[in-house]
Amino acid sequence: KISMLSGIKAAALYRNCVMICICFVALLLFYPAGCYREVTIKEMIEETVWNLAMPAAAIYIIVAWLRINFSLARVSGVMTFRIYVWLCVGFLALNILCGAGPFGLANSKPQTDDAVAALVITSLKEFLPFAALIITGIVHLLAWSKIEKLA
Repeated sequence: KISMLSGIKAAALYRNCVMICICFVALLLFYPAGCYREVTIKEMIEETVWNLAMPAAAIYIIVAWLRINFSLARVSGVMTFRIYVWLCVGFLALNILCGAGPFGLANSKPQTDDAVAALVITSLKEFLPFAALIITGIVHLLAWSKIEKLA
C-alpha cells in the first residue's frame, strides 16, 4: 500500500536491503580474517572486490532507507519519520567523526590534554552507537505508532 501511494517501490527496496545484509553476513562467515602468509593474486582480487562491494552495499542500503522513510513521512503525514531520518544521518556523522578522532590524536604532538581528549573520544566511541540505537529505535517506533490509517 505504501508503494502504491508513494510512487516508489518500498517493498522492493526493503527486500533488496534485507537480501544484501543476509549476503554480507553469509560472506563474513566464510571470509578469512587477517592472516600472516603470502597472498596470491586471486586472494588480492577477492579482497579488492570485497573492499569495493561493502561500501557500495552500505551506500545502497542507506539511500534506500532514506527514500523509504521520507516517502513514509510524505504518504502518512507523520513528520516523525523525517525526524528519524535526520537523527540517523546525524548519529552516522557523529560515529564517523568519533571513529576518526583517535587517528588525529595519534598523529599529533603529545600535549597535556591529549589524555583527557583520548578518554572523551573513547567514551563516545563506546557509548554513542548504543545511544544512537536506542534513541533512533524509540523515535522510529513512535513514528509507526502515529500512523492511524493510510488513505
